Amino acid sequence: SISFGNLSSDPINIQVVEQAADPNGNTKADIIVELVAESPNPYVQQQVIVTQRLLHVVPLLPTRASMSHPELEKGKGLIQQLGTTKSGTINRNGVRYQMIERRYAVFPQVSGEISLGRTIFQGALDDRRSRQLDPFGIGGKQVRRFSEPLMINVQPHPPMKATWLPANSLTLNAHWEPVNKTLKAGEPVTLTIAVIADGLMAEQLPALEIKPPMGIKGYANQPEFRNDLGGNSVIGMREEKWVLMGTADGSYTLPEIKVEWWDLKAKKLQNSFKLAYL
Repeated sequence: SISFGNLSSDPINIQVVEQAADPNGNTKADIIVELVAESPNPYVQQQVIVTQRLLHVVPLLPTRASMSHPELEKGKGLIQQLGTTKSGTINRNGVRYQMIERRYAVFPQVSGEISLGRTIFQGALDDRRSRQLDPFGIGGKQVRRFSEPLMINVQPHPPMKATWLPANSLTLNAHWEPVNKTLKAGEPVTLTIAVIADGLMAEQLPALEIKPPMGIKGYANQPEFRNDLGGNSVIGMREEKWVLMGTADGSYTLPEIKVEWWDLKAKKLQNSFKLAYL
């Protein structure tokens, strides 16, 4: 009840029931909220793309609609939203829904079962009659919907000696500054090496080990990390700059720079490497 001075309203009982389903078991709901994982059984530290959708066949007030972001309820992991919120239409069980969609990259940090809590949607129906009757001018029948929690079964990575790097692709790029210039002993040059991985955060990428041969001195600057979250997958880049200088005339070859990584598409260990000449 609501009290005001010596007056009070009567209490109201509200009964909450399960959403009705048709005889075939298909839910015919006016508003649906869902979480879906593209890789329900990933390896530990592997990127899992999770899609969050709001489907509706009833008009909603856009100014009063909000939807929570996924959060981990069980287990450890990192969640990053990919790109921007998208809208469109989708057919479900013979019903054409308006759709609002978000995509997230989830990186589980431990093996075992992790779970994302249910998404909560809060909004109001765009009902002209209820808006006309609303004394506060806000209008619209309030609605609240939930998704089911999302369970993800995380597998331990295969046994290996190399650093575990599960990726869709991984490349090494090398660049010299200055370019195409005859060098002199005692003259420094800069070698920039970039590790670029599709499906890994930049912070997951390992430090590169460069061992200059006799006759070459070198030191590394602080690495730079960049993550591109604007597409359908995380693109991580770790960039290292090495300043090298020859102490005597001659031709030198730096040892190959190699990074071993797990190819998620081929399901096997791959090598990416570069050779650099002076």
